[in-house]
Amino acid sequence: MGSGPEGISPGALAELEAAISEWHDVRPEMVPDDDERLRRKFRLEWNYNSNHIEGNALTYDETVLLLIYGQTAGSHPRL
Repeated sequence: MGSGPEGISPGALAELEAAISEWHDVRPEMVPDDDERLRRKFRLEWNYNSNHIEGNALTYDETVLLLIYGQTAGSHPRL
């Protein structure tokens, strides 16, 4: 039985390609401001959850403060 890139099964690869195609069909309708807001939200969510998994003590609001404004609050040093 064959597999796609990185060992992805053909069925999973087909689902992924369909989802990407659907995304490209919707995406052109987004105005640039919405696209930028979506990118910032994904970056924020990704960083907060990744850091939380690794044991980082920053709250969600502190993560916003750091990523968006480059500031820290309380006893969290900015490295």
